[in-house]
Amino acid sequence: PVLMRALRESTVQVGAPTCTLLGYVASAKNPEYRLAAAEAIAALFEAGLLDASTFAETLKWALEDGMVLPNRLVATLREVSAISPLAGWRVLQVLRLLLPMVGGLTKGGDYVRLAVELAELYGTPVEIPAVLEPKMKGSTVLAKSLRALAAVPARETEEALAAREAALALLGESGA
Repeated sequence: PVLMRALRESTVQVGAPTCTLLGYVASAKNPEYRLAAAEAIAALFEAGLLDASTFAETLKWALEDGMVLPNRLVATLREVSAISPLAGWRVLQVLRLLLPMVGGLTKGGDYVRLAVELAELYGTPVEIPAVLEPKMKGSTVLAKSLRALAAVPARETEEALAAREAALALLGESGA
């Protein structure tokens, strides 16, 4: 947790090595470590120091390599998304980038379910990757979740506006 606290207070952009560490701790057995990782990830997102695409690419590699446990990681991403509107928006961006691989994950449907919840919360439709279209048929958790995700309509929400305000504030800070 000391390292996660230090990352939470970071003032520099983090790269792939730090993303790997965050992913690893986000799937730790100890729930306190996972909570510390969630807080660090959210703080880095809120400070504009953690790029969603770099984080997603690192998580994808770590999931494929078996370095992180899918069920624990998705639970931590859920925790991150609940911390602030901007953190939730960034988690949705990460999930969008992870979508093509979820069909091969244990508990892949949980990733899509979280994406559905966040897409609805932010009023943001999410395109289903072509690789997942065949998996939309049937009654599995993954199939039901993919159909629900495909049905999310675009609409303005308070969460989306709050995330936008936070992102614009970050741009204002970095541009000044």
